[in-house]
Amino acid sequence: MINEFGEDTNSYCSFESKDTVLLQSENGNLHQRVNVLTHELQKRKEREEQLEDVIQAYEKIHMEKNNLQRDLDKMVSGNT
Repeated sequence: MINEFGEDTNSYCSFESKDTVLLQSENGNLHQRVNVLTHELQKRKEREEQLEDVIQAYEKIHMEKNNLQRDLDKMVSGNT
């Protein structure tokens, strides 16, 4: 369709429509990427929490070992 200025308005609408489709597609891609990154972040947080639990367990075992070693040393030195 030609408007009063001699411009083809159909081609303008066609370009606008293509731009809208491209923007919607890009928006969908970005949402998908955000979802993937959010999932990865959640997995890493869970892994960090697991590692913190392992570290705490190791520290507890180390402390217990030191206590047992101290008690054993007292027993050995008390028998001589």
